[in-house]
Amino acid sequence: MQQTFRIELKVDIDESETEKLEAVRQAFREAAKTTYAVAVLMSGKRKPQIAVFADKFFDGTETINPFDEGEEP
Repeated sequence: MQQTFRIELKVDIDESETEKLEAVRQAFREAAKTTYAVAVLMSGKRKPQIAVFADKFFDGTETINPFDEGEEP
């Protein structure tokens, strides 16, 4: 059975506070990698899929790659 899980967080951080925004993005990247690792260990024949997005309301949705360059999802 296929199932989708979702975590959504809304924060009000000024775009000029780039350090704070980057800290939140990094926290989501780390959470995504941990969640993916657990899912891989428990999955059957098919690999799980993962996606991380940031929605800036007026600027649209941005896809965030949770894995560093060269890292395997």
